[in-house]
Parts: sequence; C-alpha cells; structure tokens
Amino acid sequence: MPNYCGNIITLSNPDEKTVAGLIQQIELDGTFITYLCSPFKKRIQKKQRYDDCYLTVPIAATVSDCEIINKKKIRFNFESPWYPPIPFYEHLVAHGWSVKAYYEEGGQSICGRWHNGVDKLCKYDFSDEKSVMKIPKDIDDIWHIKDYYLDLKQRGDLDYDYD
Repeated sequence: MPNYCGNIITLSNPDEKTVAGLIQQIELDGTFITYLCSPFKKRIQKKQRYDDCYLTVPIAATVSDCEIINKKKIRFNFESPWYPPIPFYEHLVAHGWSVKAYYEEGGQSICGRWHNGVDKLCKYDFSDEKSVMKIPKDIDDIWHIKDYYLDLKQRGDLDYDYD
C-alpha cells in the first residue's frame, strides 16, 4: 500500500463551460480524472499514450474540500500515491488549464508547489533543522511542517526513526 501525497490544486480555464463541466462531474460523483482526461483523447498525439494521464493519478482519486472561486476557477484537494502527479499537471497545462498545486508527502519528506510547469520541490529531514526551516512560507502556510517539527522538538520526539 502506498504512502499518500496530499495535493491542493487550483485550476482555472478561460472557458467557463469547461470549468462548469468539471464542477458538474465533481458534484455528480466526487471525481475529476475522467472529466479532465477524456475530452483530450482525440487530441493527444500518437507519440503520447492516452493511458499516461490515467496512470499519473489513481482513477479513484476523489475530491475533498472543493471551493468554486469563480466561473473560471476551482480549488480542491485529493491524494495521489507517493508523489504529486506532475505528468497529470503538465497534461492539463498543455490543454489550456492553468494549474497551481501544493503537495506534501511526509513519508518521503517532500513538499512543494507546482505552478504551470515550475516545480519548487522541498526535501526536508527532521534530523536537519535547516532543511525544515528552508521550506518557503507559502508552502509551509499550507502544510505547517515547521510547526509540526517545532512541536516534535519541544516534546523531545525528534529521535524517533520516521522511515
């Protein structure tokens, strides 16, 4: 069974109907992967595999904490196995979406931000305070890794082997 990576994604698209379709899919069954991949099947070049889109995020990935920001923008949370689904994010950008995602996977000691092709991956180690304190503020404001580290340090629990 994999470790799960938390993802908070903000998607925007200039076509209000496209965003409305995504919202409708989420409201229907709490999923998003089929809606976001299926319309592009005919447009994906032969070099690419349509299945690549599905392989980057589990089909059963369900949405939590969905927020409709406006008619062109939506934010929601989901989990992916082990790492953030960067190929899926790239797929969305290639097909007209703007993507800003924050991710965190404590078992791999990674967190980061991915925004339209620019990835800010942060690797940290609770045995190295400097690596934890280097996490950018916007990323830490989402995941609170520094607070968690400081709490463990205060309680004397940093000697635990987290691997």
